[in-house]
Amino acid sequence: MHATRDVRASLDNLKRLTAPGGVLVLAEGTRPACWFETVFGMREGWWLFEDSDLRQEGPLLGQSRWRDVLRDVG
Repeated sequence: MHATRDVRASLDNLKRLTAPGGVLVLAEGTRPACWFETVFGMREGWWLFEDSDLRQEGPLLGQSRWRDVLRDVG
């Protein structure tokens, strides 16, 4: 999910694809580490996110931000 342009739009898409009563299981990094940017930060896709209201400094969201966004999207 961190490698998407807009987390909310991607979650909306996943919500539409999930069966009624279904559950989303999501494994994501929630804390930046310097090795992330060393390994992945050189790739163009790492910086293609457009939802800068959620992600100002990089593509990863913290745990509390994920909870907020998942609750907001429903």
